[in-house]
Amino acid sequence: MAGTLPLWGQQMPGATDTSVPASSGQAPVTITADGQNTYFGEIATADDNVILHYKDMVIFADHMIYDRSSHVVTANGNVRIFTGDRVYRGESMTYNLITKAMTSSAFYGGEYPKFLTAKQVTTPGFNHYHLTDATFTTDNRENPSFHLAASTIEYRPNDEIVLKNVLFYVGKIPILYFPIIVQSLTDSRPVYQFSLGDSGQFGAFMYNQYNFVLDDKIRGSVEFDAREKRGFAGGVDVEYYPTTFSEMILKTYYAQDNLYAKTYGANAVSRGNLNDSDVYDGVPSDNRYRITYQQNLQFTPDLTSIANINAWSDPWITRDFFTGEYQQENQPPNFVDLQQYAPNYTLSLLASPQVNPFFETAQRLPELEFETRQQKIFDWPVEYTSQSSVVSFELHYADVNDFQNPGGYIYRSVPNTTAYAYYHPNATYDYNPNQLTNYSAERYDTYHEFSYPHQYFNFLSLTPRIGGRFTLYNDDGQAANETDNDKARLAGNVGLEGDFKISRTWLNISDPSLGIDGIRHVIEPFFDSEFAPSPTVTPNDIRGFDDRLYSTQLQPLDWTEYNSIDSIDKEAVVRLGVINSIQTKRDGGNTDLITWKTYADADFDHNFSAATPNNTFSNLFNNVTYNATQQLSFTSQSSLDITGHSYNQINNYVTWAPDASVKVSVGNSYLSHSPIFPDGNSAIFDLFYRMNEHWQFECQEQLDATYGSLQNQQYTIYRDLDAWQIALTYSDAEINGQGDHSVYLSFTLKALPKYSLHGPSF
Repeated sequence: MAGTLPLWGQQMPGATDTSVPASSGQAPVTITADGQNTYFGEIATADDNVILHYKDMVIFADHMIYDRSSHVVTANGNVRIFTGDRVYRGESMTYNLITKAMTSSAFYGGEYPKFLTAKQVTTPGFNHYHLTDATFTTDNRENPSFHLAASTIEYRPNDEIVLKNVLFYVGKIPILYFPIIVQSLTDSRPVYQFSLGDSGQFGAFMYNQYNFVLDDKIRGSVEFDAREKRGFAGGVDVEYYPTTFSEMILKTYYAQDNLYAKTYGANAVSRGNLNDSDVYDGVPSDNRYRITYQQNLQFTPDLTSIANINAWSDPWITRDFFTGEYQQENQPPNFVDLQQYAPNYTLSLLASPQVNPFFETAQRLPELEFETRQQKIFDWPVEYTSQSSVVSFELHYADVNDFQNPGGYIYRSVPNTTAYAYYHPNATYDYNPNQLTNYSAERYDTYHEFSYPHQYFNFLSLTPRIGGRFTLYNDDGQAANETDNDKARLAGNVGLEGDFKISRTWLNISDPSLGIDGIRHVIEPFFDSEFAPSPTVTPNDIRGFDDRLYSTQLQPLDWTEYNSIDSIDKEAVVRLGVINSIQTKRDGGNTDLITWKTYADADFDHNFSAATPNNTFSNLFNNVTYNATQQLSFTSQSSLDITGHSYNQINNYVTWAPDASVKVSVGNSYLSHSPIFPDGNSAIFDLFYRMNEHWQFECQEQLDATYGSLQNQQYTIYRDLDAWQIALTYSDAEINGQGDHSVYLSFTLKALPKYSLHGPSF
């Protein structure tokens, strides 16, 4: 309020005080000084140990002039400005209290963990500082361990910092030059990373990655790698975020691979000496690449598009250079999908081409699908759902012309004789599963289902359902030299599912050390059943496109969740199971202490269960989750043979993290007697230990229990140097049956000091 002259704090002995009248609506400005303090018109001046207070801002200087009309402070001599978390220092500065505009000479600025110096500072715009002959570091020391020296710096607090003509110094020694560095102050990625090391597969190597941010919508990284045995490689990744809910990502990588520079054998297009354990068959050139484009675009709240396009030079590019990606996905998808959502339906248009000829692909060019969500019919208790699609299929088998030994290509023989006979034991038609001739067809399919969910006796939930399906193929694909052998299929099904719950509570059970505050046991028996008479066209009468995938798990019974449309056959299946839950109270809410789901199928026609197609009774499946405490958890998934004619599969995983400094994980995976998948028995061990704020250790091991050998082992020691993190890693991985030893040293220049809990993983 105008005319109010409050004093901030107590006046020091011998000091003078001037309370500058505030403009209407502005907070007052108070100036104290040991020397003379005067006020004429709109100008206040002060000398000797001058202190200005405005809101939460404090300015110190030897001499100060304040213009109330422009809100500009002109300060000289040992100037320091404290505003929020920021500190500015200089010999001569002007500063606008309202707009924060600044000019300065011999400038120093700090906002932990960012520290800047400059010979000159100006303010071209709001929240924008232009620094010349400047430095930047995140090491808050008088002599920082590193800094970046730039001809100019554009600094926008809480947004970004742009440095041009940059020299990177370690201590006082210049190491690297960058024409420009753009770093988002909201991006937690490190600015620069590089690794030096040696491995049996690559020889001596050096990896470099520079992360950049152009603006709040575009960021990316540039990679440059050199490998003694394989040559040079590199790539550029770009991420674009056009809106808050949309993203577009482009990843590129190219390698001039010396290992495939020469041609061997009788096949002139084949490259690489197959006697070398590091060489893979089917690499046609030493020019190897991986290009990935992904998008998730939201045009409107109801209209979206997702895409995943992957172009590879050969089947093994990620196996060589991106091992983690290969373990997750060794045959990448390629599709573009446009989806329209509505409260009662979803409409989608999908295109899925064969981008990589060395991978078998069922092309969908295109597929139009219309799906209605389960909903009541008028005010009736009956609910309705449907799925309809039109698709143009073309199945392209893998092209193996670039292989010296095509028969050894693991992604070629699909369907292979063993697997095909396993899933089609009664096949009698003329098609030879070894015949790998491409074929195509158009398919129209529509399915409609009615259900009646209802609860009886206030506890028993039952949902009967009935459905009908019509499918039309313009070609059954039976004969390679014949087309237009159309087939029309009618199929129907009925099903019944149900469940109920019973529970009991013990409120007097308590153990704070285990996080137990009362116990409740919930038992939920459930069942599902499906019956379908033989359709008018069986799977043996057509060459399908979306046949059943080979799996050790049970498939969904409800046809609305069953995607293998071409594999529909007669069914008589009952699934029985029970879910046991032990619950307690933690942090004011209910928590599942133990969850145990047990279930199994009885397949009376031996047609449905992809896991055990030749048995009436499936394996017994168990899924167990045990959250013993907030620090200890256990999960287990098992599929156990109860007939003596099937396979066994067990996966267990335990995690213990008593506090933020320690995390231990132990797991095992076991599979035996599967007719499709190879037997395996492996164990993993993962340890992370943060010894103190500077030192961390991580150990990762993978044991092949069948042969008693370590397939992979990796040990890393981390040293945190505030602005840098250094990691020394030893790795021993089994590649193509050969041990590959690697030792490498990684350096990470952090954008913002933080502690990373995980290093590279195999």
